[in-house]
Amino acid sequence: MLRIETVSNGRRSTTTLPGWAMGLAGVAALGLGLVVLTIGAGLALILAPIVVGAVFFARWRLKKALREAGIDLNAGRVPPGGPASPGVIDAEYKVIDGDGRR
Repeated sequence: MLRIETVSNGRRSTTTLPGWAMGLAGVAALGLGLVVLTIGAGLALILAPIVVGAVFFARWRLKKALREAGIDLNAGRVPPGGPASPGVIDAEYKVIDGDGRR
């Protein structure tokens, strides 16, 4: 049993909370937690596809607006295995380690 101290008009008194009341409070807290969890999961399942779709739509509109403005999105990118940039010198190097004598 849970003991509770109460103060009323300057007088202290001790009361006990019955076991059934503690059990009822625990069940109510558990039920409230499950309700909040269910509502949160439901909202996540509904809102997640909407948010993903909105992000893809915004990305598509941004790319379209940049293309119409004449801005090249791929400027400066080198495709994998493709030609190097004009300012890059490509060469093969060989490291020769000497024994320190000349």
